[in-house]
Amino acid sequence: MKPPRILLIAHDPLLATGYGEALAGAGFHVQASLEGRSALSSVDAFQPDAVLVDLVLPDLRGDEVIAQLRANPATRLLPILALPTALEPIARAAVASGVSQLLERSEHSIASVVRAMERCLSPGLPSVTPADQEPSDAVRERCHAEMPEKIGALRKSLQKTHQSSGLGPVLPELVQGLHELCERAYILGRKPLFHMAGALESLSFDLERMPAQATPSTLRTLTQGIDFLAHLVEGDHWNKAVAPPQSRVLIVEDDPNGRQIITAAMGLVGLPADSTGTPSETLAVAGASVFDLVFLDVGLPEMSGIELCARIRQIETYRTTPIVFLTGMDSFQNRVQSTLNGGNDFIAKPFHLAELGVKALFWVFKGQIARSSLL
Repeated sequence: MKPPRILLIAHDPLLATGYGEALAGAGFHVQASLEGRSALSSVDAFQPDAVLVDLVLPDLRGDEVIAQLRANPATRLLPILALPTALEPIARAAVASGVSQLLERSEHSIASVVRAMERCLSPGLPSVTPADQEPSDAVRERCHAEMPEKIGALRKSLQKTHQSSGLGPVLPELVQGLHELCERAYILGRKPLFHMAGALESLSFDLERMPAQATPSTLRTLTQGIDFLAHLVEGDHWNKAVAPPQSRVLIVEDDPNGRQIITAAMGLVGLPADSTGTPSETLAVAGASVFDLVFLDVGLPEMSGIELCARIRQIETYRTTPIVFLTGMDSFQNRVQSTLNGGNDFIAKPFHLAELGVKALFWVFKGQIARSSLL
């Protein structure tokens, strides 16, 4: 009996190799395409039994590929599995286009994909793939070796954006590059790098769809985050940080809607958060608990956020805790004043959920690395 034929669509050649090797090792015949259009043109000749598609592609989006496969009578009922994505709009579009299954993240990415394909094509039969199967040593070594080059390409993409349009949309190649870096970090099991790249992918994706949100604040946060990716890779700093749920964020904001927005943003990146609405409440909470990051509104009742920052710094456990100011007054003078009064950074209102997530992960991971270096 001929082995089942799998059409694998993934733009990153290394990811295609990693998944392709694993599928071939499980007895599948795999044909890989790096673009959606080339994959669609090969369907009639290859006649796949199933398709595995990465939803983030540079030419046709994954959902567009799925829609065209469903429009083709020969592939209308073909099983189509989609690789995991944290980009909800793309995932929803894939469902609307007729994807058979959206795969979920698991600890062992390679194994989970292969086992899902086995269950799809041989329902009821036991899987032959070990539950903890890892990518080959060659794929892991290339992933590690190519990280600096991938991050360098991201920096060039962002630089092109600044040069071409200032506050214009982030280039699609930046979204693609962050997605591929995120996926590589995922299959390597580098959780801090995966979380940071994923948050940046979400931010860049939102800015590409909504260019008006590409403000000096969001572009500055993108630059800050991509530079930090390089720091995580250099000297293997990624292994000095831990997964987000092990950190806590304190949100100091007198506006209930603002607290709700920031809390939701922290939830999207897996960071538990508490909130306070007044300086007196904040000092009481900070005196009784330890947080890894503080978001502090500048305009508060009782005293200003800048004055409160100085008071927080007097608490022994908060002398070096990262404090990020929330301000609608994005001027050079306010930046200098916030820094002189003990703040580490600032973020401008109105808030962007993905930007808040990137900013939070940046300071939480940076704080963890700094503490690790002192041990």
